Amino acid sequence: MPLWGHLLCAAATAAALAASFWQHQRALEKQQLQEAAEASLAQQPLSLAELVSLPPPQLRWRRASLTGRYDASGQFLLDNRVWQGQPGFHVLVPLQVREDLWILVNRGFLDSTGDRSALRPPPPPSGAITVSGQLAAPAREALRLQGPAVDGMIWRSIDLALWQQRTGRPVLPVVLVVDSDPQLASVAGTPDFRAATSRGYRLQWLLLAAVVIAGWLRVTRVLRRES
Repeated sequence: MPLWGHLLCAAATAAALAASFWQHQRALEKQQLQEAAEASLAQQPLSLAELVSLPPPQLRWRRASLTGRYDASGQFLLDNRVWQGQPGFHVLVPLQVREDLWILVNRGFLDSTGDRSALRPPPPPSGAITVSGQLAAPAREALRLQGPAVDGMIWRSIDLALWQQRTGRPVLPVVLVVDSDPQLASVAGTPDFRAATSRGYRLQWLLLAAVVIAGWLRVTRVLRRES
């Protein structure tokens, strides 16, 4: 085999092994995140006093139980969400947990009707209510699209700074995803960071490296016999 052939095979093997190692590291990172999320969700729900005393990084994946009143007039839809393969929206509504403090509550998933002008999300319960669920970071924009961040009651992402600016209300830095809402499909649950997917990719890269090496050795032996 000419020198360039050896160099090409060596480069391909090195690249496959490097990709395999990277996927291995990714799998470890994802597994750590998975374990951290499951451990946080297993802890006792936070009260409002505990919630406001903790920094935002320590709130993620924690559970909370809060009492307050929904502001039905402030309900809005988070665009470009998918649930069980169906496109639609997340329904969010502000919950007043204190005279001077609010939190956005994700009530669940609403199917897309195709006609945005006909969207009629169900109203939230009235009166004092205790809401239980898991805390999550504000959802980012699912798709980068042109146009305004807010179109009527439809938002492209949960921008807490923008929401506070528009409403003049202090808001907590997390979203409470309710365990269930009888009028909507629940989007709560243990997050899946897909560590197994990265482990599968790692195996594929290792197999590719093995195929390249085996082919390299075979071609080298054939060429030596012929010479």
